[in-house]
Amino acid sequence: MGYFTVQTRPTIPASKQHAGNIADTHVLFDWTEFEIPNGTSALFQCSAIIDGKNGADYAGSLDFELIFAKSHNHVAPTTLGEVGAAVDTPGWKHNVIARHLMDASLYSNDGDLTFMNVHTGMLDRNRICLSPEMTTSAYNKLYVAGISKGNSFNWESNMTVDGTPATTQKNLDVADVSALLGVAPGDVLHDQDDRLMGTVSSVTDATNILMVDNLANAGVNDKKLYNVHPIKLILGFEN
Repeated sequence: MGYFTVQTRPTIPASKQHAGNIADTHVLFDWTEFEIPNGTSALFQCSAIIDGKNGADYAGSLDFELIFAKSHNHVAPTTLGEVGAAVDTPGWKHNVIARHLMDASLYSNDGDLTFMNVHTGMLDRNRICLSPEMTTSAYNKLYVAGISKGNSFNWESNMTVDGTPATTQKNLDVADVSALLGVAPGDVLHDQDDRLMGTVSSVTDATNILMVDNLANAGVNDKKLYNVHPIKLILGFEN
């Protein structure tokens, strides 16, 4: 018997964040793959690290449902549907293996962390046994998707591109919201039109972000900027 954790960062497209509320029963994020050792493992803890809006902690309810799936006949589950809209695409019935409600009223840190929220759901005696489809590999894929429950998620940004930074440079100038408040190394930034800017290397000051590489696309003045991974999941297992 042993314990291990898995971290995964689901993608919520910038354009879907920019559109405003992701409402109750709507897809928060589509299937996101992760790997666990071959065989069955018991999920006993789910933690969600959730970015605040414009560098503040997230106000309002943070309830959402996690749906777990495996491949079926070695095929990954088909999409639930468009992020920010109701589930409308079938085809994954034989992939789904479990679900878990992340109930923020029980396990959220409220606003104590000022800039973000930590939301941990302990499964305790109701642990979920998850088994990937067996192969000869030492590790196999599982999938997790999120559904908003009883509330609206909203990360609509006020941070904008300042000027027209070119693809020959690594620095991205920003305005209107301090980059120091809500941007961190490792964040992947897109503008509101889903144009990749790059992966953050460091934040040098309130108005300048340094990317790992030169900008993937030229910046467009006043376009809003988004981290496309505003939720990080940390899953605790026993096997």
